[in-house]
Amino acid sequence: MTESLERDEELHEPLARIVARAAVRDATNVVYGGDRFAQWLVRDAQHRYWTDAGATPRDVERFAAIVASRVATARLLERYPRHTVRERSATVTGTFAQTVALAARERCAPRVDLRVAAGVGRELWDEACDAWIELPAGVPRGEYVALTVGGDSMTPLLEDGDVILVNPSGKVMRDRVIVARRPEDGYVVKHVARLGRRELQLASLNPAYAPFTIARDPALIVGTLVARLGHERLGHALGPASRDGEAPPCR
Repeated sequence: MTESLERDEELHEPLARIVARAAVRDATNVVYGGDRFAQWLVRDAQHRYWTDAGATPRDVERFAAIVASRVATARLLERYPRHTVRERSATVTGTFAQTVALAARERCAPRVDLRVAAGVGRELWDEACDAWIELPAGVPRGEYVALTVGGDSMTPLLEDGDVILVNPSGKVMRDRVIVARRPEDGYVVKHVARLGRRELQLASLNPAYAPFTIARDPALIVGTLVARLGHERLGHALGPASRDGEAPPCR
């Protein structure tokens, strides 16, 4: 690790953790809960905290990204607790589109591994599905899909191989997690950082990944996250899949 990166970690991490803890303790407070607090903190860092330490504009930009990531992560970990559920063989096999309604009748959701399916140029709803996930207790009856995600862009909320339950009819809102399709990259799982009339800004929780925008087009939205179903709690059948010949991971 370079001297610059070591300094980044030394300067950013402790204060970012303090901000995240404050957001959890008082998540409904508009001061801690909004962008204004983060903006004030960055300005304060420019004039006081980092000036004495010889900070650069890049330091401040990275600090802002870490603060935003920590606060968003703290909120989302509270909003999406993990659930223990069971996987079962599908009563009827077919594509996602063919089985989602049938699975709903049995309080289940069809599951597909996005790490080995639904790559660039492929439609999620055309993927074959032969496994169903039973809905967690407390989740209302309805049509859902279960997706195994890959990559580290949404850590610590989602780890590589985690299973998520997604509502295809869920309303897209700021500070929620959604599954969307980027025409050039395939399917992604991201946090909605900003919600505009024509565009969505999607962000990772890992600050190493830059945010990006997509058109606010229903055709690009798979659905909204309902619950996290960590694969380590679901048994061997939901463990990491083979990497041979896989499509780009859902990051």
